[in-house]
Amino acid sequence: MPKSETNPHLQAAIMQVVDNQLRSNDPPQTQQTFKRLVEAGHAENEAKRLIACVVFAEIFDVLKKQEPFNLERFVKVSTNFPRCLGMKRNKLRPRAFSPHVVSFTAAYISV
Repeated sequence: MPKSETNPHLQAAIMQVVDNQLRSNDPPQTQQTFKRLVEAGHAENEAKRLIACVVFAEIFDVLKKQEPFNLERFVKVSTNFPRCLGMKRNKLRPRAFSPHVVSFTAAYISV
């Protein structure tokens, strides 16, 4: 898969969403996922980037499908992340999202 170019402004905005969720503990599953990823051996910045992929996937669905934010879906993916993508420590073997989301996610994680 060719490496996608990433938008640094988009990355910063999504990382701000993750930081806000962690700081406010809303939803609490973001903090739980962060702790689980760190305890599994991921560096804190890597754990945040992985969570950012879930945030991006939800944003993508909202924009692509023109539907409202789905907290239940976000929590379900966050709770099962990164297992839902078949990830093992930065090895992306996607199977849950569309090719466009996977392409962005792979590029985003590799930064």
